[in-house]
Amino acid sequence: MYNAVALSWSNVLAPPDVPADMPPIVFAMRNVLAVLAEAGTGPEYAAKLTIYLAVGVDPGVAYAATRSVWGDHRTAVTVLAVTPARPGALVEIEAVATLPDR
Repeated sequence: MYNAVALSWSNVLAPPDVPADMPPIVFAMRNVLAVLAEAGTGPEYAAKLTIYLAVGVDPGVAYAATRSVWGDHRTAVTVLAVTPARPGALVEIEAVATLPDR
């Protein structure tokens, strides 16, 4: 099993190369995909996603954005509204995936 975690911040705290109109959940999902790819795996090997949203972030928007980036890969998803551990964080995503046989 491989565990990947990605964070996304409000546009005020986002890295300078992130477009201002990119939803934080999209940024975080793209980071998860990049981390999984670096480990030699991908969304097709993911068993579970846990998405932690700052209170006030619309879960409907989060689900739609997740699907737009993640695609049609059937993955268990849990979404929780939380007070972020890191001030300014809007989204944290944890992905648990297997590594493919090589």
